[in-house]
Amino acid sequence: MASDKSIRFSLKENKLITRDKAPFTARVHGYKTTGQDQIIDKMAGMNASISRQELLAVFDLFKQVVRDELALGNRVSTDLFNARVSIRGAFESAEDEYDAGRNTVKVRLAPVPAFAREVEAAARVEKVRVPKAKPELDSVYDYATVSKNAVLTAGNVAEITGGDLDCDADDPNQGVFFVPEGSTARVRADVYHKRSNRRIVFQVPNLEAGAYGLVLRRSYGGTVREGELEATVSVN
Repeated sequence: MASDKSIRFSLKENKLITRDKAPFTARVHGYKTTGQDQIIDKMAGMNASISRQELLAVFDLFKQVVRDELALGNRVSTDLFNARVSIRGAFESAEDEYDAGRNTVKVRLAPVPAFAREVEAAARVEKVRVPKAKPELDSVYDYATVSKNAVLTAGNVAEITGGDLDCDADDPNQGVFFVPEGSTARVRADVYHKRSNRRIVFQVPNLEAGAYGLVLRRSYGGTVREGELEATVSVN
């Protein structure tokens, strides 16, 4: 079993022009994303004399100061990153002015070399076997009841979020399927409003009221695989 205290990686065939020197390259697999709230919780746990509210206030002030300095065109240097701004887009002449239609301000961030070396020194790596790709269903949202992972309204619009969700809406073997609790029968959703790898917006079929499992099927190079929502939903 892979450890949650190491960088997990697998090898994939190198299809670039450097393949003769490096036939395979490493692909890092992150098993979770640590957000600001989690970072603040960890920091609060490391120092009981500083409250979570105080840390949150410091984070907010830090962000505000960095933003304001960059907005003035100043460079920002911290122990974690260096930041600066640049202006992109064409200028027609030496007298030309900034035009929001042609020009944009871009923020440039780069890790501080010393911090990068600290991460490299602390890192532990572990080679893992990659499971076959399949759709990942994180949640389903019902627009009619404004609820998540709980209730879906027959005949109304719902949205699934997750990963690897995009499917061929014209293929009857792909798409969103409802599985009645205690049954192997499946009812396919036939109407799709938006499809991408991150979200599927579809119309819930006119199902009988009851509990259903939610499955999404999509093709990978001709092989159809499916993912399932962990929660059971109630269709009204």
